[in-house]
Amino acid sequence: MIDRPRFLLAAALLGLAACGSGAGGNTSSAGTVSSPNGSSVDSGATTTAPPTDTDLDAADGAVTDDTVDEPTEPVAVSTGDSAVPSTEPSEPPVTDPDAPASTVDGPATDDAATDEDPVGPGEVAEIPDRWELQVTSVNLDADELVASFDPVNPPPPPGSHYVLVAIAGTYLGQDAAQPVFDWALSDGTNEFTPSIPGCGLVPGSLFDIEALQANDSFGANLCVAVPAASIESGLELFLKPLDDRAWYFTLE
Repeated sequence: MIDRPRFLLAAALLGLAACGSGAGGNTSSAGTVSSPNGSSVDSGATTTAPPTDTDLDAADGAVTDDTVDEPTEPVAVSTGDSAVPSTEPSEPPVTDPDAPASTVDGPATDDAATDEDPVGPGEVAEIPDRWELQVTSVNLDADELVASFDPVNPPPPPGSHYVLVAIAGTYLGQDAAQPVFDWALSDGTNEFTPSIPGCGLVPGSLFDIEALQANDSFGANLCVAVPAASIESGLELFLKPLDDRAWYFTLE
């Protein structure tokens, strides 16, 4: 006759062992279970299934074959040659309002450019193979301008004013040359020549012009003190290049 309580207990234990093996995944464990009468019941041998590739990937946190790397966008490097120019407006160049014009612009004169037939205002005198010359402006009372340009500049003699004559020229020669001229202002009777210190430092002085190449142009200011009476009677400028005659220009 079967001991019913003992049979039910053994079956329950075997069922529990089977459930434990199913819940443990790939690893099952078994051992001996003591029965109420002290005997042991073998629940089965311990077995361990080898890990699969999926288990290893999951354990290591590796990326599976289903994961696709996103393409990396190339990083653009800007160089000096390929940089996008600024759209901000540039600052306008700073110019000296007292600087003389450096472009010869006017009709060629028909005058002889002599004392009796001087070059008229705005006209251009051509010294063959050497210079084109033109008077571009005249300031018959440049006292304040000269004083403001350099406070060290001396005032003109009493009863006189500084006369500032702006000239422009183009070099027609081949070898480099500087615009070196003897010059003076004349009222028809007296000549007024530059001296030291004279007007002192003036903007755009003829002495500041560097050597010119063929077809280069220049602008320069000439300054000298002239008595007020001579200014009222009218003045002429003469320019005398080296090894040449004097060329006369009417000033108004």
